[in-house]
Amino acid sequence: MRRILKLVASFAALMFLVIQFWRPDRTNPPVIQSHRLEAQMSVPQNVDAVFSRACADCHSNETHWPWYTNVSPISWFIADHVRIGRNRMNFSDWDGVKAQPDWVKERLQGICKEIQSGGMPLSSYRLIHWKAKLSSGEIRVVCKWTELQRQQMQTVSDSTGGTLPK
Repeated sequence: MRRILKLVASFAALMFLVIQFWRPDRTNPPVIQSHRLEAQMSVPQNVDAVFSRACADCHSNETHWPWYTNVSPISWFIADHVRIGRNRMNFSDWDGVKAQPDWVKERLQGICKEIQSGGMPLSSYRLIHWKAKLSSGEIRVVCKWTELQRQQMQTVSDSTGGTLPK
């Protein structure tokens, strides 16, 4: 029985070493300052602080890649979350959606909905990043900001006949 356990442990260690050769892409695309959320909308400092602390690693091109993101299979899991997060909403690439007010309104509403429900930040992210946990006050501040932005967009849209000025 011991021999089998040693064989299994040796095989597992070998497989762990082998999978280290398959590395996911862990790069940060360039950040164009004029395309950032903050360049497109008025973001108060307290809201920006929440986004930077709890959202930016997955929802921006400014991801911090800690040492453990070099270890497979953890690296695969994290890189996939970042890829998905950036695809769904990227605070570093807000300019491309400026002409699509419905998308922006939907994302603003989604921000509030996700943080109120506890869906964001992901629980797996909060396990390691304790500072990403949002207080009820922070959630209220962010939701109030998203609602204000949506109302302002609606006012601008109504006054321009349904299109936002560029």
